[in-house]
Amino acid sequence: MSNEAKEIRCVGCGRLLAKVRDGQLIIQRGGVDAKVEGAFRAVLVCSQPRCRRPRSVDVLSDPARRMAFRT
Repeated sequence: MSNEAKEIRCVGCGRLLAKVRDGQLIIQRGGVDAKVEGAFRAVLVCSQPRCRRPRSVDVLSDPARRMAFRT
C-alpha cells in the first residue's frame, strides 16, 4: 500500500477538508492537528461560508480496504 495520503475534498467547491493515510483521518485547520484512527464514519462540513456542504467519509480498519467515500 502506498504511504501517500488521499485527499478528501468538498464536492461543491473543491476545498480540501481532510486527508486519509494508513487508516487515519487527518484534519489540519489553523493551529489544530487532529488524527483519528480505527473504523468509523465522519461527516465533514465545508468551512467555506458560501458552501457549507457536508461530506460523509467512511474509514475502514481492514488493510485491504482502507477507505471508502460516500456523499
